[in-house]
Amino acid sequence: MLTGGNTAKKLYHHWFVSQPWDHRKIRYYFGDERCVLPEHQESNFGMVRKTLFPEGIPDNSKVMRMEGELSDRETAAKNYERMLPNSLDILLLSVGPDGHIASLFPYNHALNEETRLVVPVEVTKTPLKRLTITSPVIRSAKSVFLFAIGEEKGRILAKVLDKPDDIASLPVCKVICSTWLLDSDAYSLLK
Repeated sequence: MLTGGNTAKKLYHHWFVSQPWDHRKIRYYFGDERCVLPEHQESNFGMVRKTLFPEGIPDNSKVMRMEGELSDRETAAKNYERMLPNSLDILLLSVGPDGHIASLFPYNHALNEETRLVVPVEVTKTPLKRLTITSPVIRSAKSVFLFAIGEEKGRILAKVLDKPDDIASLPVCKVICSTWLLDSDAYSLLK
C-alpha cells in the first residue's frame, strides 16, 4: 500500500529509475486519497503515476486507485473496501507535520473506526475532503514502514516516544511499533 507526501515522491522516482521488480507481480493500493480528479496536482494516484509510472502504468499491472473524484464519497469508500485484501504484505506510511498518517488526522472521528476499512473524512488540511484507510487495515498489515524526513518530523516522533498512547492528538502513535525510516535530521531529535 502506497503513501503520499514528498518523501514518497522521491522514493517512487527512485523505484522508477532503478526498476527493482516487475510491477506486474505486485498489486498496488493507496492508504488515502484526496477527493479530486486523478489528474489533479493533489491526487496521490496522480503523484504515483508521475513518479513511479511516468511512462504509463505497465500493461497487466494492478494499480487499485481510490475514486476520490466521485461525488458520493461513501460509495467510493465502500467500493475501495471491497478491493482490499484481508492483509497487506507491506504498508507504507508518511508522518505529517501534525502527526497524521494516511488521512487519519488528530482528533478526527476516523481514528476510532473499528468496523469499516475505508471511510470518507473531512480534515484540516486542503484538500479537506478525502478517503482514508482505518485502524483495522493498519493492524492487519504484515509489515508497516513509516517515513519521517527532516527535523519537523523528528520532533513529532520524539513526542510519540514521550506520549506513545496519545493517539487522539498524534495518530502516528498507531504505528509506534512499525519500522521507522528516518534521515539523520529526524533521527537527531530522538532521545
